[in-house]
Amino acid sequence: MNVSVRIAHCSDDTASLVVTGEMDASNCELLESILDSIIARGARYIMINAGELNFCDVTGAYMLARVHRRLRLAGGELVVTASESVTETLDALRKLTGREPPGTAEKPGRGVEPVTPRARRRHLPIRRFGNQHVRRVRNAERRRSAAAPAAPPLPPAPPPVAPHPVLERAARLQKEATAQLESMLLRAETACVITAEAHERLASCHTALARRAALRGESPLGCDDRFHLLEAERMRRRALHFAGEDG
Repeated sequence: MNVSVRIAHCSDDTASLVVTGEMDASNCELLESILDSIIARGARYIMINAGELNFCDVTGAYMLARVHRRLRLAGGELVVTASESVTETLDALRKLTGREPPGTAEKPGRGVEPVTPRARRRHLPIRRFGNQHVRRVRNAERRRSAAAPAAPPLPPAPPPVAPHPVLERAARLQKEATAQLESMLLRAETACVITAEAHERLASCHTALARRAALRGESPLGCDDRFHLLEAERMRRRALHFAGEDG
């Protein structure tokens, strides 16, 4: 995926950018580094025109939310004008995590769970069988009233939220990209090992030919066993690099 970022305007405390293409975990650092540079210069109000951004995964949405919170803490604002698919990703991020996305105002009461009213204490009826019995019952009621109040009931758990289709697609694409990368690394490692083994066999052939050339004269070949052994060592180092074992 490719993403393109262009700075359309930048002044003392305001800036505007134009973002096009597709943004995911592999390239969202480009936009974040540009935003960090603009904020370091003193910009506090930034607008991103992402109308031609065709795709933004959850990693890009988290990055925009982080920058938005930084500007909010500094008294600024990040506003993003985006396509419907990108807007759905930002809305899904807010619904799943409760984080405020860029360019949206916090609605009153959002994130506050309803509190269940405390149940009224139920007093036992007093049966009057004379003054002494009434006094004992009243004393027992006073002792119960002076006891520690019961803990308030726990608020109801929020209902489970179904995964958003945009987030499911982003997770699926990220999983497929990881599998393809692992397959490519494995093929590259295998090719390097096979090439190294071929160079080692050629080095053995050169050793045998060198013995015969010593009897018949100088060998016409432009390489020798040392050359192929060096190439074999280089190929094995590359295989370790693709396998992630080069230290």
